[in-house]
Amino acid sequence: MQKWAVLTATALGIAVPGATVFVYERYYRGPGEEILYGDWEAVDFLAGETIYFRFRPDQTFTAGGLDQGEFNPFSDGRWYAGGPNIYIRFSVDDIRAPLRVIVFHIVDIQPNALHVRVVHNGQVYTFRRATLKSTPASNQTLQPTATRCASTLFMAKTVLEFFSRPPDSRG
Repeated sequence: MQKWAVLTATALGIAVPGATVFVYERYYRGPGEEILYGDWEAVDFLAGETIYFRFRPDQTFTAGGLDQGEFNPFSDGRWYAGGPNIYIRFSVDDIRAPLRVIVFHIVDIQPNALHVRVVHNGQVYTFRRATLKSTPASNQTLQPTATRCASTLFMAKTVLEFFSRPPDSRG
């Protein structure tokens, strides 16, 4: 009888925590990183500019603006969503080394809106889900026009200026 009691207690000792973890993961855990996949519009981000982020399932992203209604990328890199943060790492060619990694602290996440802070106790920025038109693919290499170059350089300069300021003056 004592062997059965030990066996039953052992089985319950394994089953109860396993069932608890399953129920939490299935019903109470927040959304996974797949909610971030797609295009996001950050209105009044950084220096009042609207910037678009395209997060892909392979953990890469592209940031850019709109030019005549089409997505015009100016930077890319890798991203990772872990815990309450989204880590953005820009490519080496896009941004200086000390500014390559940006951490977004998630305040609230919904299917079509994402509220984040760049500075831990700073201003809350709202990202809204967007539908962007991609530039049609062709066999020719695309050469940026003067307008695209100017807007791309302005957007990249704005990002650099924002992250060059001390953290307490960012907003």
